[in-house]
Amino acid sequence: MKNLIVISGIVVLILNGVSFLIFESFDSDSLIASEISIGLSVFLLYMVSNSSIDDAFKIALTFGFIFSALVKYVLALYFSMPLTNNYIFLALVILSAIEIISFMSIKYFTRHA
Repeated sequence: MKNLIVISGIVVLILNGVSFLIFESFDSDSLIASEISIGLSVFLLYMVSNSSIDDAFKIALTFGFIFSALVKYVLALYFSMPLTNNYIFLALVILSAIEIISFMSIKYFTRHA
């Protein structure tokens, strides 16, 4: 399962890069933001599968992270520079922080329950 997550993440990153090469209407800022959001989501899914938390939490976090990865990807498609007054960047950071905080808190509470 863990290797499947890594391999599928690499395939999605490659397909994303190829699709940005084919469709020239998107700029490089969107490519970088989408690659980072996909990479972070794959990393978090890999961390969930490797962690020693309960199975119900693993399932819930997996579905939640997949849903938020899709939301972050759609947001990243509309990302553009500069970072000042950029609400899409703020939304991406907040979603990523919620993912990381939820994973860390569930991992902490599972260990100390």
